[in-house]
Amino acid sequence: EFLARTDHPSAESIHQALKADFDMMAVSTVYDTLRLLVELGEAAEVGLGASEARYDPVIVSHGHLICTRCRDIVDIRIPDDAEVCMEPDIPAEMGFEVERSILETYGVCRNCQGSD
Repeated sequence: EFLARTDHPSAESIHQALKADFDMMAVSTVYDTLRLLVELGEAAEVGLGASEARYDPVIVSHGHLICTRCRDIVDIRIPDDAEVCMEPDIPAEMGFEVERSILETYGVCRNCQGSD
């Protein structure tokens, strides 16, 4: 269910989608599975501040457009020549190895603009 999605779901929304077929499954099972996928590098947790955690099955460097009203998240491709701009300038003495970078751009989506 999770890997087939493109909408950056929460654990609760995945649980709701699976509930009809797996009515005995607890939401904690979904949380545990998502945490494991993140730990294994097969998913990324998307931080939205104080709101619920959302998860992303895309683990390569890319961008997110995040609506500040409805909290929708949409993936955007970063052109190959722009990826170098996403890599932070980390001093070698810090010994930090970057695994991936995600550009987050916040604004108001088309649907929310139309509801003003």
